[in-house]
Amino acid sequence: MAQKPISFEKVAASVGRSGAGLYRSRLTPKHLADLKKFGTYLDKVERLSPNTVRAYQSWVAKAGVDGVAVGTHVKSAMRAYGRYLKSK
Repeated sequence: MAQKPISFEKVAASVGRSGAGLYRSRLTPKHLADLKKFGTYLDKVERLSPNTVRAYQSWVAKAGVDGVAVGTHVKSAMRAYGRYLKSK
């Protein structure tokens, strides 16, 4: 039996807003400022690439909003956030 072709437009519309915009928009100004400092820490101390810094910031924002760290990427970002907190 033949399958229907994939509709990329339909799939894209089902995704909604990006994780960064969706979760950061729900953070307080204090948490946003801390997220920025976390990014600086990742850049200057851990020497991570700009793409990794942005991803970690997004995953920490997601975990903060959701109240749980689910998935290996989010857990890795939260471990880095723990290192950041210890460095303060």
